[in-house]
Amino acid sequence: MSLSRKQELEKEIVKTEEELNKLVLTAAKEQSSDYHGAYTTSSYDRQYDRCNKKLINLQTELDQIPDINYTWVGPPGNIKGHDIGGPIKMAKKNKLNLIKFWCLDEHKEHYEKIYKDYPNIVVGGIESHIKSEIAKSPENLAAKNMLKMLGATLQSTGRNKDLEIRDRVTIKVAFNFFILQSVGGYVLDTNILPLLNESKLDFSAKESLMVPAMREPVKKSADLECWMLYSPIGNTKQAEEVFAKFHKSWENSEKDYLGSTNKGVSLESYHKSIAIGITRSIYTVYKQGQVSLVATNQHDSGCYADAKEFGVRKTYSNTHKYKEKSKPSFFKSRDPIRPVEDVFYYIASSNDVQLEAYLESGGDPNIVVDHRSKGLYKGETPLALSLRYDFNPSIMSLLLENGANPDNRFNPPGETDISIREFINKTPSLSQHKQALIAFEKQSKPKVG
Repeated sequence: MSLSRKQELEKEIVKTEEELNKLVLTAAKEQSSDYHGAYTTSSYDRQYDRCNKKLINLQTELDQIPDINYTWVGPPGNIKGHDIGGPIKMAKKNKLNLIKFWCLDEHKEHYEKIYKDYPNIVVGGIESHIKSEIAKSPENLAAKNMLKMLGATLQSTGRNKDLEIRDRVTIKVAFNFFILQSVGGYVLDTNILPLLNESKLDFSAKESLMVPAMREPVKKSADLECWMLYSPIGNTKQAEEVFAKFHKSWENSEKDYLGSTNKGVSLESYHKSIAIGITRSIYTVYKQGQVSLVATNQHDSGCYADAKEFGVRKTYSNTHKYKEKSKPSFFKSRDPIRPVEDVFYYIASSNDVQLEAYLESGGDPNIVVDHRSKGLYKGETPLALSLRYDFNPSIMSLLLENGANPDNRFNPPGETDISIREFINKTPSLSQHKQALIAFEKQSKPKVG
């Protein structure tokens, strides 16, 4: 892996500034003495102009390359690829933008080790960044409010443990809003990944705040999302408004639903209040104008959305946007005690982008569905489950290439204890799967002689 173009430009700018300073110092030294050497006025002017023009061009190019910021709030992810999949895939494919990964200070060293082979990823501590903004400007109200939010949620010893996941998401969103105003550039959820077949990513500078639109025309706050946002560097007024409005909304939710006079209010009501506050904060600023929309193409399942203009896909964790359409029963609801592994959602929705990240992060291709409810899918592996949907060669290839075992046994409709290979070979409707299996085994078979 190599440095991003932005990092290379930053190094070149430093080098060019040093050359300019050297020119100035040398010229001043010669002018102060009786000796007139190589630096005549005309030659000095030519060298200075050439060097200064180079510096201006480098700075102009640098200004067109914003950072891409990912934020992970909490311990290292227990879902394979969910915390690091997006940044790593982006680092491999994006050679232009610098990628910043933000995490709680206590996990910074861990992630620095994870990303040590990716010089175009820089790890930053959330608390340290907030405090550095206060140090630069002691009257920075947004930074102070961000610290207060952290103190009242994740850092509070008396906080209801049932709110932990909600609080982590709240702080992630709030910090993303804060990054937009303090740093600028893009903020992306960690499970936003480059599309597999896209040859180009476009994360260039834009002129205004940018938000994803789930539906157009936008008529209400629910039509907007926050999984990929952009704010121009040096023009963060809109981002400042979004953060201020969300902070106020959060304060009201804390008071209305968790205050001493509202002990009987359900945590679910609090959760909904926070979620509404997020999109409403964006929508309020959107209605003021001068906000650009990111067009999205949503998969029929509702499990993911593609932003093809940028060459990326957003996968909805916990499938909270899944629409039931005669798909597996485990899509209807998640069992909080023994939830279905996310990889099965990737299979059912044909999400090859997220499946690849899962497998590359060490995910088990032979894991089985372990769900409390009875159903046809209990005990099945990802490869077995993939047979139930329209043939997607990339899904099957990814599984086989990463060790999925076609000799695992399962119980499909009308059969009992049959291997995946046997079932494929005897089922006429799975002819494409059969050809893919044959092609893979022929390709992976060791050559003799």
